[in-house]
Amino acid sequence: MSPLDATVRESNVWDSVRKFFVDNIAKGSAIPLGFDKGISPPKVSGNNQVEKWVNVESGQITSDTVSEYYFRVICCTRKDNAGFKLTQLRDTVMGYLKPSGAEGVIQLYQTREGGAPTLVGGMLVDVGSESEKLEASNEVKYKVIPIILRWGAKT
Repeated sequence: MSPLDATVRESNVWDSVRKFFVDNIAKGSAIPLGFDKGISPPKVSGNNQVEKWVNVESGQITSDTVSEYYFRVICCTRKDNAGFKLTQLRDTVMGYLKPSGAEGVIQLYQTREGGAPTLVGGMLVDVGSESEKLEASNEVKYKVIPIILRWGAKT
């Protein structure tokens, strides 16, 4: 049995999604970022009360000639009475996912421990129907953005 091709490895897809959000949201926009944390704020050194953050929730993969990966982006704010900060945060995230309203692309990398990632393709970003502004019992306002990535793969 041969190993999976780099274009259908879930570990490569998830690592590529994480890299995209770290490079653009955490580093590019200095917005605290978490993975698989629901609406819980990520731990940020020196500041326990972040007022806006983004969490990315891993999802499911369908491996085929045109593969798909479903995941969710959750934009969160607190101390945001009218939800204005949440709207701005959503717009920042969407600016990276769909630049200037164009088709967004997340680069697909083959990742390996201790080595540099190798580009193996690109995944088209399809943004699903966003949730309305929601509020949790701890006064965190949030919005859920479902994402589907699609790319050609070798199965």
